[in-house]
Amino acid sequence: MKSIRSLECGLLGWMLAASVLLSAQTIDPASTTQGTEPAMKEKPLGDYVVTQSFEFGYRFVDVTNRKAAPGAPTDLSMYNTLVNLHEGPRLLQQSLSIQSPSHTGLLFDDLLLTSFGFGGDPNDLIRARVSKYNWYDFTGLFRRDWNFFDYNLFVNPLNPPTSDPNIPVLHSPHSYDNVRRMMDFGLTIAPHRLFSVRLGYNRNTFERNSASTIPEASDDELIETQLVQRNRVITDSYHFGVDYRGVPKTVFSYDQFITHTKHSTTWSDQNFPFVLSDGTPADLGIVWNTLNGQPCDAPLTAPGVASEFCSLYLAYTRFNPVTTTAATEQFRVSSNRIPRVSLNGSIGYSNLDMHSTFNDLFNGFLPDTGTRQYTTTGPIRSERISVKSDLSTSVRITKRLRLVDKFRFYAFRIPSSWNSFLSTWAGDSAFSPVGPTPDNVDNTFFTRFLRENTKSNETDLEYDFAKPVGVRVGYRFARSTYTHQGVNTDLTTGDVEVDDDVIEVNSHTAIGGVWVRPLPGLRANADVELTSADNFLTRISPRRKLQYRFVASYQPKKWINFGATANVQEARNGVSEISYNAHNRSFGFNGMLTPSDRFALELAYNVNNIGSNAFICFQSSPSPATANAFACAADEEGGAPLEIYQTYGETDHYGLVSGMFRPWKRVRLNLGYSIVSVNGNATILNPLQPFGTLKSNFHRPVAEVEIGLRQGVSLIGRWNYYDYREKTPFFGPTLPRDFHANATVIAMRYAF
Repeated sequence: MKSIRSLECGLLGWMLAASVLLSAQTIDPASTTQGTEPAMKEKPLGDYVVTQSFEFGYRFVDVTNRKAAPGAPTDLSMYNTLVNLHEGPRLLQQSLSIQSPSHTGLLFDDLLLTSFGFGGDPNDLIRARVSKYNWYDFTGLFRRDWNFFDYNLFVNPLNPPTSDPNIPVLHSPHSYDNVRRMMDFGLTIAPHRLFSVRLGYNRNTFERNSASTIPEASDDELIETQLVQRNRVITDSYHFGVDYRGVPKTVFSYDQFITHTKHSTTWSDQNFPFVLSDGTPADLGIVWNTLNGQPCDAPLTAPGVASEFCSLYLAYTRFNPVTTTAATEQFRVSSNRIPRVSLNGSIGYSNLDMHSTFNDLFNGFLPDTGTRQYTTTGPIRSERISVKSDLSTSVRITKRLRLVDKFRFYAFRIPSSWNSFLSTWAGDSAFSPVGPTPDNVDNTFFTRFLRENTKSNETDLEYDFAKPVGVRVGYRFARSTYTHQGVNTDLTTGDVEVDDDVIEVNSHTAIGGVWVRPLPGLRANADVELTSADNFLTRISPRRKLQYRFVASYQPKKWINFGATANVQEARNGVSEISYNAHNRSFGFNGMLTPSDRFALELAYNVNNIGSNAFICFQSSPSPATANAFACAADEEGGAPLEIYQTYGETDHYGLVSGMFRPWKRVRLNLGYSIVSVNGNATILNPLQPFGTLKSNFHRPVAEVEIGLRQGVSLIGRWNYYDYREKTPFFGPTLPRDFHANATVIAMRYAF
């Protein structure tokens, strides 16, 4: 029954296309001069001209996925992660335009209202713009994004089948199903006049549930459990700005932004599939490898009954409300008043204040530390003060020679503190009683300080040999200083730990470029940058960097357009204990042919090759990775004692072909196909880890037919096919991710 429905849904779009084309043959082409798309007929309304349209339809969806076993239910996780289109009626598109061509409207001269996606699509939007010439310009936007993610290999512990019991994790422990709602309003008073004012308000709401994990680890035992994270984040931003144009060829601008964010997210353990021998619900976590003692050697004393001596959770909650307020000021100037000199500059200052209170409660048993229960509380306070400025000056020395200088300054500092109170109750098992007072209370005052100070200056000489050819050479110097300080003061014992670190990085960059216009319609630009640094901040911070960029476009005729791009980045850090080298190479081209309104063809192709190799340290791994590893010299504390030279590489191919045909004036047919093909390889530390998306194909053919029934009315049939397949048969100790889906839309478009 399922296969029959899949076949019907997949062929529905093609059947609709065929029926429409057959019916179109009965239409006399000479009886009408209109095209397929409904004519946006203008209607006079007083001083205004009105046009409007909407497209309403129904989407049919059928999804089939690869089954782990015959008869298993359909799993939509990967489909929702990549596509997330579902069945039902939809307002696919709507537009309303009211214009006063002579700018004589009473309250406004132009009004534009557009929307799409309402009825259940993952993205819907409504946008409005209202303006009165030289008086005001108002924009408003509402957008809702439904974001779903459940790529089941992400943060998956990949429990081995040799564990007793064998409990695979079938979904990502960090999956999410969130909704973000965004409102944005902007008003400009007296645009283009001597003095104009800009006002704005933005609200961003992020909510609904996601999954996360919390670990409790020691050298001998590890228990990691999944939590339900109830998200609730609201951000309000206010904007005030002014522009002054009283000086000829000069604009002065001032902006003030105030942003307030409130995080009310909570975390709780709601997964208790086991019970203790007395019937108390228990959670033994998501990591199951009993041969390695996770969560312990013998976690169950009977089917469904957890051992009271094993690492387990009986309850966990966390409430960590965070409130931030940020004020930002910015002053900008742009001037061409001085002959042959162009000047652009800005300076900004921002101050962010954050305060929070951390509260969490663990109730259960951690045998490695003999912990029966603990609570962590305490206020958190942090600030972020930043200053940034830039000044760009262009001086035309001669008709062909220009000098361009760009100076940038950026600095921030983040002081923070946390007065932590850790109360611990000791126990010998999960049955140990929890008394009214803790066995130990540790009060530690943590302070952290992070600062960055970066200055850079770039000087370029640009020279036009002739109209079709020009070159530039330049040099950039940058100096960044990073300061980190951490102080841990144990107020219970009086012990103080101090950690200071200061890193300065100086980089020198040689810059070259050329641009050519050898033929009418042909343009090409090429740039190269070579950077050398005397230090690095992280293990993947390059000390040598080389970048090439190339862009070309060619338009031999008005209806022919071709383009090509290339971007190559090479990065190195040759320090012996790191040996980091990486590259990111991207090449692409596109073409568009539109010889008439009855035919159009679009082609595109892009290949992206990424590679990254370096020594990495890790904690443990099954063979064969452990057999090839050696002691990690960079790990002094022993948390990641093993080291190996890690390699990673992938090549992504993207291809697109799309064509539009009008066999009859009332009929339009679109056919297209796109593919994303990934071929990669990487160092695998766990033999249960599949390559997943690193070796995969994603096919997306599409077909659409539209027939004009009468003036302003057309019928639309649209079919999309999605086929995701991994190139290796091994999908890991979880659910398969391969799927294919048919999405067919039948819609009516009406313009009036």
